[in-house]
Amino acid sequence: MTSDEGDCVDTVFYSQRPEWKDITPVYETEHESCAVKIATSEHFRDAFGYFRAILAIGEKSERAFELTTTCMDQNPANYTVWQYRRELLVHLNKDLDDELDYTKSIIDDNPKNYQVWHHRKVLLMRKNDCTGELNFIKSVLSNDSKNYHAWQHRHWVVSHFKRIGPAEVEFASELIQEDIRNNSAWNYRFFILSSMDEGYSEDVTAKEITYCTQKIVECPGNESAWNYLAGILVNQGLSSSDSVREFCLAMREKKCVFAISFLLDIYVELIEKNVGVEENKNHVQEVSYLSASPSSNFALQIVKELRELDPVREKYWKYMMHKVENYTNQ
Repeated sequence: MTSDEGDCVDTVFYSQRPEWKDITPVYETEHESCAVKIATSEHFRDAFGYFRAILAIGEKSERAFELTTTCMDQNPANYTVWQYRRELLVHLNKDLDDELDYTKSIIDDNPKNYQVWHHRKVLLMRKNDCTGELNFIKSVLSNDSKNYHAWQHRHWVVSHFKRIGPAEVEFASELIQEDIRNNSAWNYRFFILSSMDEGYSEDVTAKEITYCTQKIVECPGNESAWNYLAGILVNQGLSSSDSVREFCLAMREKKCVFAISFLLDIYVELIEKNVGVEENKNHVQEVSYLSASPSSNFALQIVKELRELDPVREKYWKYMMHKVENYTNQ
């Protein structure tokens, strides 16, 4: 929102209000705005002139609180105004539910405003109650399912108020169902399952592999799902799952670049596992080698396929080819 959009034709300037006659406004000086002057309206300069004044004297009053609302209408991203408003909320013992309702109206117009989301977080901490908050976030995400601020807020809410559980996994599933490429929803699913007591146990990992591969079949070119698959296997190793390897081999037949790239990572991992390294004081000595092993030969074959199918990353595939060759030639 620009400062002009916040103006109302019937708004009375603070400089013309009798109840503000005791305050001398502090306007922006030429020195402060000489480098890059921002085009602001008269209402903006008027309101912030008085805000600077009450900030300087530390006035905590109802009129100061009302002034912060006016300033927020002009510039809802001003951190200092939000901070002072929080101080006023405490000093004036304002109803926090009313303030939460106010932030909803701000978020409706400014859903990607850092300051209002932080303000809402502070309010919830002061209330120590998140009733209705997950539904509120859901409504925001229904308008923009990839709103970073809403997702980060949900991460914080479920962590701080201990709401991590199966219901949140289901929430992620719903959004993935709506948009299979929603990387935020995939990331949230990983966060929730990683944070649960069971974590990525053997059973959970097996179920998630099934879930993920089913989604990949629906949309093989969805990088989010492939990244998720790599994420759930990162601790055990990409090569730890025979079913994933077989799945990638099947998808390779369909010329799926992500599947072939995943296969390459699997076989490079297998190669590295088979290279034993023994360190002593002066050098590192290789104690086993892979010369012309099936794994290295297959990896080189995969790299050649990727260089043909994905020429945009030619330099990366060339690097991977040299990496495999170095293992082979040791």
